[in-house]
Amino acid sequence: GATMGPAELSELHGGLQSEGLVLSAATLEGLGRLDLRQADVAPGSRTLVISPASPSERLLKGLTEKGADIETLDFPDHAELFEDAHSNLPPTLTWTAAIDWLRHRFPAPCAPAYRDVASPPLSRLDLGDLIETPVHFGDDLWGVLALPTHVPLREAGVVFCNTGGDPRCGIGRFHVQAARRLARQGVASLRFDFAGLGDSPAREGLRSHIYETDRLGDLAAAVARLQDEGVLSVVLAGVCGGAHHVLHGSIALPEVEGAFMISPVRLVWTPESSLDIGKRDEGRATQAYMKGAVSLKTWRRLLAGRVDVAAVTRTLVTRLARKLQARDSESRRALLEGLARFSARGGRARFLMGVDDASVDEMETYFGAGGAWLKRQGDLS
Repeated sequence: GATMGPAELSELHGGLQSEGLVLSAATLEGLGRLDLRQADVAPGSRTLVISPASPSERLLKGLTEKGADIETLDFPDHAELFEDAHSNLPPTLTWTAAIDWLRHRFPAPCAPAYRDVASPPLSRLDLGDLIETPVHFGDDLWGVLALPTHVPLREAGVVFCNTGGDPRCGIGRFHVQAARRLARQGVASLRFDFAGLGDSPAREGLRSHIYETDRLGDLAAAVARLQDEGVLSVVLAGVCGGAHHVLHGSIALPEVEGAFMISPVRLVWTPESSLDIGKRDEGRATQAYMKGAVSLKTWRRLLAGRVDVAAVTRTLVTRLARKLQARDSESRRALLEGLARFSARGGRARFLMGVDDASVDEMETYFGAGGAWLKRQGDLS
């Protein structure tokens, strides 16, 4: 799960933030006042309570006393729904059961006759100096195209990829904000969903995954769709898992001239890699631990039992093992050769990460201390 902490935005004192998503103090206060037992219920109203475990007796009693006709329904696929985004599944069983309950309790007096009608035109959002349009392209992919209206269209355009298993808007709507800012500078962009994420339906046999699913076909279709708007130079941009696909898409697709990658926690995915909790790397950069080792504050936290020594040790040992395994591996050679080809054809790449980000270790695993190999490869940094 995401780490919750005090909001870093000064205007949101008392709020919480989780990976860039902010709950203001007012929102938290409103949530704290919610009490379903006090909900307005019409006498005799039919109410369905869906719960993965035995529902609260206090809740059922409170609603019943207000006159609600309560029925309960199991939630057998609750656990699958709330797994991490890379492996969770929609609660199809529960949705089906809920729809059946609605049909049984509220039968339509007469079923409407359905007619074949032409699909309505996709709605455009006109923001004055830019226009955003939903687009359907490739193998049943969906995205949003952002084009400038008040300034000339530049040669370069940007394709934004999904961040992990999240929809195309990005963490904290980063892709939305970036796309609009770029459009106002004359840069066209396409933010889209990989197959199986967001609005793009999964193909038969495909179960979405942050890293191991091949996204080259999706990226090629997105690049072609952006080029249809007159863009001559395409840049791929992505965060975390999206950065992984940007990296490999830039190497494989000759139409891509630029790559912008933020916090690429995994540059290479191997069969033995895992995203299971306890096996994936969720720590800070190794250099951050080294600095902490000589910090009096860290030792005080350690003595107070507020440092998980076993977890830190496991993280550092796992990283060391990865570095040793990658040093002469075929996957590392393939990555370096691919990036060298990308650079030789004039490609430009930028890797961006925080100084305490675990992706610093991933970069050094494949590119050496301080990314030394990159610095010898033309316009890669």
